[in-house]
Parts: sequence; C-alpha cells; structure tokens
Amino acid sequence: IYRQELPLYCRRRASTGITGLYLGTLAAPVKRLQFVFRQLADYMESAGNGRDGCLVHGGLLEGTFMLPEFCGAHNTDYIYPPDIELFKRINESEIIRLTNVVPDSGTPALKLIRHLARRGISVGAGHTNASHRQFQLARRAGLKYIIHLLNGPTGHSYKVFEGGGALEAALAEPFHVEIIADGIHVNPLYVRDILARKGPGKVMLVTDSMFPSQAGLINHFNVSGIAGGINHKGRYAYVIGKKPITLFSTLITMDQAFGNLLSWLTVEGPGIW
Repeated sequence: IYRQELPLYCRRRASTGITGLYLGTLAAPVKRLQFVFRQLADYMESAGNGRDGCLVHGGLLEGTFMLPEFCGAHNTDYIYPPDIELFKRINESEIIRLTNVVPDSGTPALKLIRHLARRGISVGAGHTNASHRQFQLARRAGLKYIIHLLNGPTGHSYKVFEGGGALEAALAEPFHVEIIADGIHVNPLYVRDILARKGPGKVMLVTDSMFPSQAGLINHFNVSGIAGGINHKGRYAYVIGKKPITLFSTLITMDQAFGNLLSWLTVEGPGIW
C-alpha cells in the first residue's frame, strides 16, 4: 500500500465495522519493508488517520522471522534468522507494534523476543514447527500470542517428546490465539473446539484479508515474486501452482467473519476433538 491509497483503504475498512487495525507484511526485501513502513508512518502522523475511516495503530511484521519450511504463501528468499539488528533496520520508522518471531531457532529467537517485549512490541508466533518446550521458553521471554492458529501452517505432534508441538503449546499454555473465521482456512468444527478449550477471552478473531477483498475485479496478482489467484467464488486467494491449495489470504471482511462465528455457535453441536 502506498501513502496516497491509505485514506480510501481506511474508509472501506470502516464500512465493514472496523474501527482500528494493524497492517501486516509478507516476506519481502528489507528495502521494500522499510519503504512500506515509512509510508505507513507518514500516514499515521497525518491528520487523516482516524478521520478518513478506521484508525491505523501500527504495523505487523509477519513474514520476516518465520520457519522457511512452513512459509505458506511467503517467499523464502526473504525469510531471515531472528536478528535484533535486522529488526532495527526494518523498523527505522519505529511504527512496528506486532512481530512474528517463531521459537524454532532457539537462543536467537529468545533474544529477539525478549528485546521486542521489553520495548512494548507484542510478539506472536505463526508459521512454526517449534516444540511445546520451545514455546514455554519463548513465553517466559515475552511471547504473547499465536498467529492464525491452525493455519500458517501450525506444527503439531501427538507423541510425548518435548510436550508435543506448536498446536499443543497453543492449547495448553496461556497464549491468546488468532482464528481466521472464513470457514475455509480453519474448519468451523475446530473453531468450536478451540473456543471451548481456550475460552472466548483468549481467542482473537482475524481475517488476514489482503487488497483483493475490496479491490473489485482482480483475478491474478503477484506479491514479492509469488503469484496468486482468486477462487471462482471469490472466497479466498491462493498461491498459483502449489498443491494442495496454499492459501494467500481470506477475502471476507471483519463483519462477515464475526457473522460466521455467531452462526457457528448458534446451534449446539460437536467439534472434531
């Protein structure tokens, strides 16, 4: 998103019930990330932020410090090991408020998590295959939440070693968890189970929607060298050429996601677990 596009973007988001948001990034070259966060910082400092529509609270750095093998729609050429100095370079505009740091790499990840947490930046973990034990150490360092649980992908293990995987950590530890509630990224039967296990106070509803969700007639696009397309019903964006389908993002808006959740919980029924 460019600076001049943000007023219209915020008006459109406000029309779907959103009053505030964080704008996130996929894996991208460092110079590109610096550029987009500068654009965002310029808008946040303007009189239009909050007047144009919803209020932009800051940026989410999602794709940079994840597990390459669990990249999803992100370009692995731009995924890096956790590094404090690299984060400082990317965050030269100082408007990043949320950051994805997966615990998989051990000590380097813990150092970055601790550095960010001490500076008031909320740290989450998604696109991870870390063990439950690694998540426990990360929580003590300052990890707060799980990014789009069950999508990303999220590693798991049904064996006893290391206490299981990321899924087991998300369910057992006092993390907040995000859920993409479009009925495609996560089967609604799993959503019911997660709500029952975590309680509604620990579940954050998100959409992860990208520009195609309100851009009109876009059928194909390219982000950081990864080609994407829109499914024929206009329900989600997917990575072209990957099977089984790798999802880029949902296309539903926040009011639709909230409506989905209410519908799923209106009638009693079983979950998968």
